Amino acid sequence: MTAEEVAEFTTESSTSLPFSQVSALTIQEEGSYAAISSAQGDTAIYSVDEGKVERQLAVNEPVTDEIWTGTKLIVSTAKGSVKVYDSGREVASLTEHAGPATGLALHPSGEFVASVGADKLIVFYDVQSLTPVGRCYTDSGMYYLNLGEAPPPSLVMTILLTQRQPSRRVHSTPTATSSPPVPRPATSNSS
Repeated sequence: MTAEEVAEFTTESSTSLPFSQVSALTIQEEGSYAAISSAQGDTAIYSVDEGKVERQLAVNEPVTDEIWTGTKLIVSTAKGSVKVYDSGREVASLTEHAGPATGLALHPSGEFVASVGADKLIVFYDVQSLTPVGRCYTDSGMYYLNLGEAPPPSLVMTILLTQRQPSRRVHSTPTATSSPPVPRPATSNSS
């Protein structure tokens, strides 16, 4: 579609939102509902069929991204939370990020959702259990993640399995149980 074709669009209907500063928008896969969120921490569930806002959710944190998976709406926030709503009720609030959670992506299989953050962390969550199942770090803070068609389930599983087997970790953070550094032999300065 060209810019000229878009410029020819006309408004057929308009609905006012109960807030300003829209920060995220996503449409449910079936196309029946849209979630529209604000930087103030409110989310409106808009019925496409009815042409009106049907419900509001109080996220209570600035929303940075959102994604639908079935009846679940998952939102990331500027305070680092990943919150899950099902049928209008908050069913999980996950706080894995040390800073803003800036983006979300759903794996094409529908089994995993990932969040990215300004803290350089990518967290993978199991959609059914709503629990973190893997994590990896990047070299810089991320604001966008696309699992789209690119990473096959085997890649996601490789990341998850690598994270579950500490001896094979590629990216890890030191823990209290980490081995101390091995001392190097002293070198002599002979003239």
